[in-house]
Amino acid sequence: MNADFMKESKTIDYVVSLGLEAVKDKVKTEWEAKQVRDRLKNFISRQQKINWNCTREEELDFGGLAQYIQTDLLDDVQVRLFGNRKERGMARKSIISKATCYAQAHTSLSRQRAIWMTETAIDILHKFYKSKIHRELKFIAAQIEDAVGEITTGQTKEIVQTLQASEERVIEELNNVAINIGSMSIEKNMQLMRQGNIGQVEDTVSNFFDAIGSTHILFPNYRYEYKCEKGQLYSKPLTKEAMEKYPPRISCTGTIQMNGEYLQKFDVNTINYANRHQLPITLNVITAKKLLGNIDDPIQHEAEKLIGESFIIQPKPFPPAFPCSISLDGNVMFDYILFRTEEILDDGTIIISNREQENCPFRIGMSVNVELGKTTYSVDTVEPTNEELLQYLRFLTRAAQGETISIKVLSLGEELATGKLGNVEYRSGFDKIETEMDFLEKIVTIEHYYNDTISIPEEIMLDDFQAISYLYSLINGEECTGSWSKLDFSMALTEELKQRISESDDTKFALSYVGSINVSFYGKSYELSVIRTFDSVVYQDIERLKKKAGILDVGDTIKLVFLPGSKENGTWRDRINTDEN
Repeated sequence: MNADFMKESKTIDYVVSLGLEAVKDKVKTEWEAKQVRDRLKNFISRQQKINWNCTREEELDFGGLAQYIQTDLLDDVQVRLFGNRKERGMARKSIISKATCYAQAHTSLSRQRAIWMTETAIDILHKFYKSKIHRELKFIAAQIEDAVGEITTGQTKEIVQTLQASEERVIEELNNVAINIGSMSIEKNMQLMRQGNIGQVEDTVSNFFDAIGSTHILFPNYRYEYKCEKGQLYSKPLTKEAMEKYPPRISCTGTIQMNGEYLQKFDVNTINYANRHQLPITLNVITAKKLLGNIDDPIQHEAEKLIGESFIIQPKPFPPAFPCSISLDGNVMFDYILFRTEEILDDGTIIISNREQENCPFRIGMSVNVELGKTTYSVDTVEPTNEELLQYLRFLTRAAQGETISIKVLSLGEELATGKLGNVEYRSGFDKIETEMDFLEKIVTIEHYYNDTISIPEEIMLDDFQAISYLYSLINGEECTGSWSKLDFSMALTEELKQRISESDDTKFALSYVGSINVSFYGKSYELSVIRTFDSVVYQDIERLKKKAGILDVGDTIKLVFLPGSKENGTWRDRINTDEN
């Protein structure tokens, strides 16, 4: 307490001496100096006592005020007391701004008190000097005032022109002086930096920004601060209460677009509509203004950057997709389908589909209206394989027969929806869906057997269809039959064959042989080992064949010709050779 008191006592003495320094050339006697000293000391001492007993809202930092007094106050007071009208006005604002800043006057009451104390102290000096003006000077001033009133219009015009010309010259000179002062100030601080007096430069910069910051229209709630990285000033809230009392916001005008149309209004219904239909909203900014509460922010950089810009408000996304299975009468048809809500219509109907599911050839959708208790389904394909298309057709066929569709959420093990498929429509090049399914069954079986993919043309020829049916039957373990009228072979004569021919007669017998066949369709050829059997055959001209076999030596080539055992064409049967390794 004593240390603070001693510090503030020294501050009072310094203020008194500073006041005398400001008017030293106007004080002629020691008695006059004592008058000035006593007036200032009594005033500041009273204010110090008040400061000890005032509320927190009124309290000032006398120590902080002393820092300003010891730096810039003397120059500011000189200008305030003896400068021209414009200079005195600017000096008043500067003194008040700096004093309130250094005095830590952050509340409305303390700021008002700091302003009053500062102005009163300066007025003490101003009134003293004014009381010392000679009566002769006051008389002369009155005479000048009377003389000016008697000047003619022409004289007035001439004087005004002269004054204007003088003013221009004065302004020019002042500008030059300001430039020189600024340049000298920069050079001075650069010199201080080179000399290593960094602290002094920092103090200068800090005092500069402290003084500027306190001129904010909402001080002590806000002050000006400088962003070095952007080279701009901004309004900085000084307390949490300042943010609550004067919340920063930006008010804009512009146009609003949604789904390619301009909107006349923008409210919560607009947002809800955009969310339900998953439509983005585009905001085109025409004008923008930064506000602190309801007061225009002096710094409009943020708002100015927004003008001419466009912003897109994305709709709030629906919940993530969830995996489901789809069954018909309890039999799983699709084991993993990712469903997600796509849209909510104006009548409350929820549109759900697996459109986002990648690498899925099926597009399955639902329209669910809880209030109406109505659910509709849609199933389609996207570039399916032959096997996937076959699966799709099986589903449609069973659903069209009235089987119950059940959609189960896999993570919950609960049904999402159940129902029956309504009208089933399917168009293809086949006469009916069952014919296409039969054809695809054959294709898929061949693909699996040969581990191949078959591309089906739009037009299916009869020969290709027959070749596919033949190959499918053999692969599927079935027999294929055909007719024949004559059969001939050329082979090397063996001792065994020679003996068999010699013992043969017109008796009918069965003939089988193993061979490889090639089945071709759609530009591809598929090889398969088969056993072909002719159920009833006879040798053509058996007696002639015996004579020929008797003449030929073993190893010679002999031609065997067979005919059906009946007058009609014979029948052959093919089956796959399962004995082949």
